[in-house]
Amino acid sequence: MCHSLTQWHDVYNQIKPDVLFMLHRPVAGMAKLDETKPIEEDAVYQQHVRMLSWYLKQDKLLKIYIQHALPKCLSNCPKEVNKWILEENKPLRFAGDRFTIHNEKWERIRFEHLVKIKTCQGKCELFDYYPELLNKKGEFSMYDENTNLIYFDNIQHLSKFGRDKVKIVYQRLVEKFTKQYPKLV
Repeated sequence: MCHSLTQWHDVYNQIKPDVLFMLHRPVAGMAKLDETKPIEEDAVYQQHVRMLSWYLKQDKLLKIYIQHALPKCLSNCPKEVNKWILEENKPLRFAGDRFTIHNEKWERIRFEHLVKIKTCQGKCELFDYYPELLNKKGEFSMYDENTNLIYFDNIQHLSKFGRDKVKIVYQRLVEKFTKQYPKLV
């Protein structure tokens, strides 16, 4: 749900799920973290803690899965990729990471601390697309080097090809969840 369009707590109160998936592409969260200060003093981290604490106070909630931060693709990524392919007349494997903005470091640090807070009590868990989006060299990639298919669309959502690529992450979560909560399945 997009924060600017709806209030997340209203949606939650309407649905009251047992399991919550936090899939978001934070803008403020990508802001630089002042590593000379404790993370608890970071304004963005405090905002995350407030939101997570609100969820953790809800009665029925068993588990919160939080999508780990990823690099982002340039604005209008597919358009830029297509332009590059036409101008260079080469497959994407020669493009390197020119379409990738590596701004995820600070948010990854915040999330890793977030799931360890005392109030989580084992209810919070990170899940990560990053390992599934590595190329043969072990580098993060916005596209499949063999097919030239892009994993993200113009507004940073996963494309069909991207969703297919990360589907295994959800399959693993399902397996783990069903073992942890067999009575719910």
